[in-house]
Amino acid sequence: MKIYLIFVLAIITSSCGQGTKTEIEDVKEITTTSQPEKNQTKTNEIEIDDLKGKVFEIGSKTHFTDTCAFYFECDCCSGELIFEPGMSFYYLDFCMSDQTLRKGNYKIENGYLVMNYGTKCVSRQYNYQNEIDTSAVDFFMTDTIVKEITVTYSMTLCENKIKLTNQHHEEVAIEVKSNFSESIKYLNSEGFLERID
Repeated sequence: MKIYLIFVLAIITSSCGQGTKTEIEDVKEITTTSQPEKNQTKTNEIEIDDLKGKVFEIGSKTHFTDTCAFYFECDCCSGELIFEPGMSFYYLDFCMSDQTLRKGNYKIENGYLVMNYGTKCVSRQYNYQNEIDTSAVDFFMTDTIVKEITVTYSMTLCENKIKLTNQHHEEVAIEVKSNFSESIKYLNSEGFLERID
């Protein structure tokens, strides 16, 4: 009787284990097929309208993490790309308290984002003299003319956020939840827009 009871328990235990394994495999299969890969290329599906009115954080590939975000350990390695609805963009570069703004136009060609940077560059630099003389201005605004450049980005999705990658310059830009109108309001209030337009 004891041997029979042990035999029945062994059969029940082994059949439960097999059923659980099959269920786990089914769940894994469903999970794998229903969710796209983290960095699955979607170049043919991303359109101009997907970029309009969006803000992207930009930096070096070396600061881009597995969580589809940046981890910056430096003072001069980040910036923002701000895409206007009218096919123009602003690139705001941060370096400690200094900021530099460039404007350009963008389009999609053969599944790639092509960004043409204009020649005008507006810089807002902190006036360190202000720390000694409080009557001095806080910032200097300067305009310079620089070389026009064209930068091409591949476009993919990274955790449902648009990711732009420039292999040539090893730059990455990722869509962030920053408010487009707030970014434009900031550029206007700091005097960037009146100088660059």
